[in-house]
Amino acid sequence: MKRKSHERTVGTMISTVCYFVLAAFFALQASDYLQSGYGMRGWGLMMCALACFAGGLRYVIHDLIEKLRG
Repeated sequence: MKRKSHERTVGTMISTVCYFVLAAFFALQASDYLQSGYGMRGWGLMMCALACFAGGLRYVIHDLIEKLRG
């Protein structure tokens, strides 16, 4: 029997929501910086937003990679 490597508990769901909220916050801040002419700060925060978004999708990414591996 195959055991799941990750449990979806209340704690993991809370951290997932936190990742998505931070991703939205960083994206909004990055947009403000880019519009104000602070390119490096804006793009840096945009990378942070993408990393947080990927963190929120960590279980989806894990399941996708497991499917691709077979």
